[in-house]
Amino acid sequence: ATPGTMYLLRYSTPLLVSRTGLDVIRDRDLAEQGLSGYRLIVMPSNRRISGKALAALKKYVAAGGIVAADFGSLTIDDDTHAALDASELFGLKVKAVSDHSIALEDGDKTDRRFVGGGSFAVLDCLGAKPVMKFADGSPAVTVNAFGRGKAYYLAGSFSPASAATVMQKILTENDIAPKIALRPLKGKILPSYVEAALPGRDGRFVLYLLNWGAPGAAAVKLPGLPAGGGGKKRQARAKKKGKRPAGPPRPAVPGTAENAAATGSPFGGVPASGFPTPGAGTADFALPPELQQMFNAQNKGPLR
Repeated sequence: ATPGTMYLLRYSTPLLVSRTGLDVIRDRDLAEQGLSGYRLIVMPSNRRISGKALAALKKYVAAGGIVAADFGSLTIDDDTHAALDASELFGLKVKAVSDHSIALEDGDKTDRRFVGGGSFAVLDCLGAKPVMKFADGSPAVTVNAFGRGKAYYLAGSFSPASAATVMQKILTENDIAPKIALRPLKGKILPSYVEAALPGRDGRFVLYLLNWGAPGAAAVKLPGLPAGGGGKKRQARAKKKGKRPAGPPRPAVPGTAENAAATGSPFGGVPASGFPTPGAGTADFALPPELQQMFNAQNKGPLR
């Protein structure tokens, strides 16, 4: 993986295992496809964007959407290469960008970002409010009310662990709950890194679970199911897996889902139509070193 891709994984990984739903879209989709099916748009290291896409993003937030972007994002017009100004959306101005590391209040430090450089930004908050701070008291993460929505600004190149903390904070503050939840079982370790999906059609669904972390077990809870479901809901255990199979993944629980109407748009960038269908598997899966380090710290041991 490239350094740029590794940086994106810091934010996509916690969203993936949050089980709130995750989709990957392009900048041009902001204007061409519309964003009404999303609760949250996350744009790390997204420096270039067209003026038309930025206008669509502002319209989305003003109508009640949520966007999160880091310093340097949305600053260059991808069509004209001219500078873009998103200060109204985020309610702040960037005064300076530093290559030096700075610590958060919990002691975790920023690092120098590969794309665009810089380790953190010094902000002048115009209407934005700090929701996390660096150790020196300056804003690390801010939120700005824009119309009926919110715009979060991440002022640092955060470590994978801190990026996960920021993403979880945004999800929690905005009541973006898992569509597929896990409940602890007595005497068992609740796995922390479980990917989940609920593909299906014609009222029949398959619950797919994959544990990327340490061994554990959990009961599966589905707070809301797609419309048209019927039949039985079964308990499943998320088991440790070290590699993907060569063919399509085998679902953890075959069968149908139970009795529910649609509960609204899935979150975190999943289309309103539902969770993505798992694709064909790949060969041996090896985590990038920095994500392996994050998993090790969380699970007290390596992913094997």
